[in-house]
Amino acid sequence: MPPPHVVREGFVTTGEGSGMRSFMWSKRWLMLREHTLGLYKSSSAIQSMSLIMLRDVVTVQRTELKAFSFEVVLVNEKTFNFSCRSDEELYSWIDDIYQRCPRIAIGEPTNFTHNMHVGIDDDGIYRWLMIGDTR
Repeated sequence: MPPPHVVREGFVTTGEGSGMRSFMWSKRWLMLREHTLGLYKSSSAIQSMSLIMLRDVVTVQRTELKAFSFEVVLVNEKTFNFSCRSDEELYSWIDDIYQRCPRIAIGEPTNFTHNMHVGIDDDGIYRWLMIGDTR
């Protein structure tokens, strides 16, 4: 069986450990696949150092820990911090990860039909007007 398709990959720096070690950032290879986010020691490494299952991700957001950094938070509250080289790279990673996390990804509305307008009249009462109604 062929390996899963790679969505995005590239070098990032990542915060390591806690306490005094939290200030140490190391260059690592990050690889996003459809269901996983793998952190590797180098681009030629075969075995991942950490493998994040995207189904366990509850938050992907920008942080101010370092320039162009973002965090990935899991259901068990474990947090992974990554830093990129630019805002464009940062938001590309965030968007690509976010779209593949079933706990947080929001899809487009399906079979949405706009049937009425709702508003508040001068007396503060909610009023609605069906589309096509001429009242």
